Amino acid sequence: MGELDPIVREFLAESEENLEQVDRDLVSLEGGSADRGVLDRVFRAIHTIKGTCGFLGFGRLEALSHAGESLLGHLRDGGGAITPEISAVLMEVVDALRSLMAAIERTGSDEHPELVPGDLLDRLARLTPGAPAVGGKTSSGFPAPGENAGGEGSPAEAATGPVVRSGADSFVRVDVRVLDRLMDLAGELVLVRNQLVGRENGSGPASSSLQQLNHIVGELQDAVMRTRLQPVSRIWGRFPRLVRDLAASCGKEVGLRMEGGGTELDRSLIEAIRDPLTHLVRNAVDHGIEPPGEREAAGKPREGLLWLRAYHEAGKVVIEVGDDGAGIDRAAVLGRAVERGLVPPELADTLSPEEIEQLIFRPGFTTTRSVSNLSGRGVGLDVVRTNIERLNGHVEVESTPGGGTVFRLTIPLTLAILQVVVVACGGQRFAIPQVAVREMIRPGSAGSGSRIERVHGAPVYRLRGRLLTLVDLGVELGLREEVREDGVIVVAEADGGEFGLVVEEVFDTQEIVVKPLGRLLERLPVYAGATIMGDGRVALILDVPGLAQRTNLLGEETTVAVTAGREVVDEAVESWLVFQSPDDGRMAVPLEGVVRLEHLPGRTVERLGGGRAIQYRGDILPLIFVFDHLEERRKVKRVDYDGESVLNLVVFEHGEGTVGLVVGRVLDIVEQAVAVRRPSSREGIVECAVIRDRLTEILDVGHVVGLADPPVLGPPAKVLVARDEGDDRCIG
Repeated sequence: MGELDPIVREFLAESEENLEQVDRDLVSLEGGSADRGVLDRVFRAIHTIKGTCGFLGFGRLEALSHAGESLLGHLRDGGGAITPEISAVLMEVVDALRSLMAAIERTGSDEHPELVPGDLLDRLARLTPGAPAVGGKTSSGFPAPGENAGGEGSPAEAATGPVVRSGADSFVRVDVRVLDRLMDLAGELVLVRNQLVGRENGSGPASSSLQQLNHIVGELQDAVMRTRLQPVSRIWGRFPRLVRDLAASCGKEVGLRMEGGGTELDRSLIEAIRDPLTHLVRNAVDHGIEPPGEREAAGKPREGLLWLRAYHEAGKVVIEVGDDGAGIDRAAVLGRAVERGLVPPELADTLSPEEIEQLIFRPGFTTTRSVSNLSGRGVGLDVVRTNIERLNGHVEVESTPGGGTVFRLTIPLTLAILQVVVVACGGQRFAIPQVAVREMIRPGSAGSGSRIERVHGAPVYRLRGRLLTLVDLGVELGLREEVREDGVIVVAEADGGEFGLVVEEVFDTQEIVVKPLGRLLERLPVYAGATIMGDGRVALILDVPGLAQRTNLLGEETTVAVTAGREVVDEAVESWLVFQSPDDGRMAVPLEGVVRLEHLPGRTVERLGGGRAIQYRGDILPLIFVFDHLEERRKVKRVDYDGESVLNLVVFEHGEGTVGLVVGRVLDIVEQAVAVRRPSSREGIVECAVIRDRLTEILDVGHVVGLADPPVLGPPAKVLVARDEGDDRCIG
């Protein structure tokens, strides 16, 4: 068939939105809601669909919606309460309407009587006093196309009927292909901007103009990206109905609470997370929440609670799916894993509770002994993790025995723009998504106390009490034959575990525009895309989960080797971030509290309460210029920054907040057991130690943070939200 008429396309889109609201409202009415406005809203939605499809000539769709409208009109006029039978038949009407509209989208016609239960119109007529008999219609109970199914719903009514569009003057419908093209053009502009910035190293009018261009391009890029953002409530609309149906089939009582539906992310991601969220909701109802009798025996309410929560955090979107059920039975999970050969019996007692919980994400894993229509096939949570990691996101799980489970999905706002770490290998540059990078280490130098070793033939690195499995990127890509001993280890996360990626050099972090790979390369498991760097050269973006799966880094044999080597790790090894002090000395802070390292332009610094701060990843980050708070260092050289300077920033966790420590040039990240150390009498310095054969002062981070003005900010305040028919709006 040819392309759908634009009017039909808009009708289908608006009708789908209306039906999602109808689903939520029917669940509410079935639960005993006495709000007359809810029933009125359901009636208006079905009435609108009936009138419009009559105008467009979709006779079967019109007849079905008219029959549903008649029953709703009877109820609205005081014809009795909504019984379980009425609720069930109205939900069948919604499902059948969806099926017919999907057929219209595929074929351009609603001539598909097989998509509607044959007795549906009869049951609707039986529940609607005074409804006309169905006899005399077509065999399926529908009028032929062009027949009017009732006295209402004429074309004039479709044109003038109560089609309500709130805020019509504030919103327009735009073809997504136009938005995609705008995003592509903005991306091309960003690439040109990066090339100009990379070549510019002077000053004067040209440099000033380039800075202004840089600012404008950044604003344009942000504005275009926002045109593609949609609220997550768009995919939450069906979950009330889904939870209702699942609970009924499992013999459970489950209530659903949804928060943060107005949280926005890119439209491509909205569709991509639909299936993972559906898996998690099904899993919570089937496995998480107990039957009513078990809950009562445990002192819980008969009705279990399942919640969906979405919010922005550090420039990303976090979606939680939680329940107040029984929690993960770690003993059952471990026993099943041993039984299925996923964990060797001799290593079962060595796994931590967190490691046991991660077993539920293994392919083919299930604790269900029999196959049902909901579970038992070993397909589900492994698909959730795989799909989310393909979006450059990650999945976390927290479970309390007897108290419930929370799955937390963290995903980027968009896939078109990506924060990456640029690395070199074999004379080529590659980009690693920053969300997958945990830290970077340079082993093998004098005094480091830790080098690349081999356990059962596998290259490993001793990292804070455990052995980290390694893969050399150059070896994996065929650029060299042996693991490079003097390379840099990028500690990456995939499939709930960590591994070390050995590269030759690490450059810096950048914001890049993602370009899809060509058709011949798109199936390669180690690449997720490509980008054009500032010098015009192409850099491939590494697919970290794909790389882990290709090399079996987190497979059973490697897990056995690493776990078996745990007892030989030297617990005395410490991790330090070493940076240069103003008098060309060396200072260090423990790496444990470091979140990330950044190089930011001085012009991003703003005044805040007598101190200084920056807008950072969707939050406010207070800055502490470390050397301004060390008396001895101030006598040597006071560090100051203007708009053209570059800040060496260490983002540090402290208490409930984060703070940016502005330091000198970062020299190294060191892992070693520090044998020589002496207390220091200098204010702000804990001790002096020998790190990598050099005298190094250890900064008292707590002391310096305590001197900050303004003080370190706490966690973000909760925002009061006004909700109106599923829409979240910030009011303060």
